[in-house]
Amino acid sequence: MYKKPYGDYLVIFCCVGDGRRTIERFGINPWKLIHSNPKFEKIMCILSEKELTIRELSYKLELNEEETLKLIEKLEKGKLVERRKDKFTTTIPILTMEAFMKIEKYLEPIAEQEAEAIEVNYNYIKEKVMNLPFSKDFNWKYLAHIIIDALILDFGVLHEIERLEEETGIRKLYSHWQKIIPFLGFENRFEIPHLGVNSNKFNSFGISILHSTLFTRKVSITEIAKKFENNVELLSLLLKQPLPLNSKEAEKYQYKIKELIKMNWLKVLKGKIQLNLPVIGKNDKKLLTKLVEEISIKIAEKVVNNIDLIIESYKKLNYSKHLEGMGDYLQLTYHILMGYTVKKLIEKEILPKLPKIAPPNYAVWMWEPPWTLEIT
Repeated sequence: MYKKPYGDYLVIFCCVGDGRRTIERFGINPWKLIHSNPKFEKIMCILSEKELTIRELSYKLELNEEETLKLIEKLEKGKLVERRKDKFTTTIPILTMEAFMKIEKYLEPIAEQEAEAIEVNYNYIKEKVMNLPFSKDFNWKYLAHIIIDALILDFGVLHEIERLEEETGIRKLYSHWQKIIPFLGFENRFEIPHLGVNSNKFNSFGISILHSTLFTRKVSITEIAKKFENNVELLSLLLKQPLPLNSKEAEKYQYKIKELIKMNWLKVLKGKIQLNLPVIGKNDKKLLTKLVEEISIKIAEKVVNNIDLIIESYKKLNYSKHLEGMGDYLQLTYHILMGYTVKKLIEKEILPKLPKIAPPNYAVWMWEPPWTLEIT
């Protein structure tokens, strides 16, 4: 049932930043286009490995040339594929298993350095976090991957890397659109370490969901986000205070409450319904932001100091010969490094093991407004 981390998709496509801006870059919603036909994923995967003519691509797809050309023209219109003389190629980097095997030896030593930077600060991080208000109802095992994987490696390190890219001139390697909204893909396999965070903002709160190829989810991140959207009123009430079981509000939302209790998002304690998810509040943010910034800069420096290794890895891949800039690829490797670092920390028995199949409440958390950290 769970043969891949992200359902049945062949390739997972991600952006870094506000997903709505991908429409500006591509002139169309790229996910909607790619998922409108299963063959589009396969085409993108094939062309990322090698530029092909229509005849060559038709052979691989087992289609006639006319059918193949119609498919290619749709991807070309969506700026995901481009024509180079008589051949076609992708406009974004996709990390297939074959590609990952070519670059792994360049990324592994960087991930090792990142893991070491976290290891020497691990007990310090744990102590600081467990003294914050939002952690009082949760143990470290539950919070560890939210703090290390999401807040430090994703939110913090990516922010610090961007700052260091500007200082060192690495940002010049990005094309115009890669600076605004990087877009990339990776094959949907457990063997390719990848990690990221999906966040959404509602009127009264924000939510974040950790996702990774290191585990799969019983309920997809799309379904989780939708569940939050469908329960905004109830969750907003509970964010203010618990609801007595005999209250009018509890009666009004009784079916939704039952559903969210089953998902472990809510619990009943001492006759009151309350949230069962971590909520990072106003009183947490200042101290948490300071901690994340303090640790993240040390890790980001490890990455940027090894930029030559990342550039060398890029040269081993076919698309390095024709992509306009390497900003998409840099962001892809940063996210691969996150997953690789977490994998190493688990192997060293520093971080808790990840569940093979994560329940709906796992590594899901809420933010009081103004949401997210205040990293400068």
